[in-house]
Amino acid sequence: MDDLEETRSASTGFDPTLPGRRRYWGRPHPVLAFIRHIERILLGMGFSIEAGPEVETVYYNDTVLNSDPEAVGGWDEDPFRIDDEHILRTRVLPALIRVIRKKTPPFRIAAAGRIFRRIPSVRDNLPVGFRVAALMVDESVSFAHLKGVLESFLRALFPESLAIHIRPRYLSYAAPALEVRIECPTCREGENECPYCGGERRISLARAGMVSPQVFKNVNIDPEKFTGFFFEMSIDRAAELHYGVPDRRFFYENEIKFNRNFPSP
Repeated sequence: MDDLEETRSASTGFDPTLPGRRRYWGRPHPVLAFIRHIERILLGMGFSIEAGPEVETVYYNDTVLNSDPEAVGGWDEDPFRIDDEHILRTRVLPALIRVIRKKTPPFRIAAAGRIFRRIPSVRDNLPVGFRVAALMVDESVSFAHLKGVLESFLRALFPESLAIHIRPRYLSYAAPALEVRIECPTCREGENECPYCGGERRISLARAGMVSPQVFKNVNIDPEKFTGFFFEMSIDRAAELHYGVPDRRFFYENEIKFNRNFPSP
């Protein structure tokens, strides 16, 4: 019998003494899984999920949003140009602008997708990244609605009860506009070597504001009748905080052993 088994093993190339080979099932990329998590939260808050092109016109990317690309510092982020009229989008808001030009308020819409910027690849900023933007327009929408919806969204995304801080900032398409910062989840004691906040204990996560009346005029919505708010957030930055990844470049190095470590949120 032993001679028969040895002969069979030699003929098939199979060695029964070796350990078995484990097969791994495919799974979503951690950033993609996090995007789906964000979309579920927004759907639960009454927002519909929209989509738009990644090759965008200068008109939708900047002109409608009161940004002058020819002015010094006019670009929100330095774009990749396709031609004089087309660029790779630097934000997700143009996808929502395309929707509201075809709809009549009220509406709650959101979009998540890739954005592109001509910047060097560093630990906390990449030329290609993901953002999410949400927009609500209705009669008598106020700053209180913005604050309530934004806080509910962040509490659902980060249930660790991190402190949320807001401070004013300038945006060409919002008045007033805000920068949203959250308490650093890893160094609440203010460690100087923290890879996320550098010891500042707060991390800039999103920006938000009440939509400028001029933007409403640009898309043929009566600013005397309707008001609205928006917020937009870097998905990559939120994902690295959620998963505890110190360098967001790790997400895009196509290392299967790294990607397999993260359960779907």
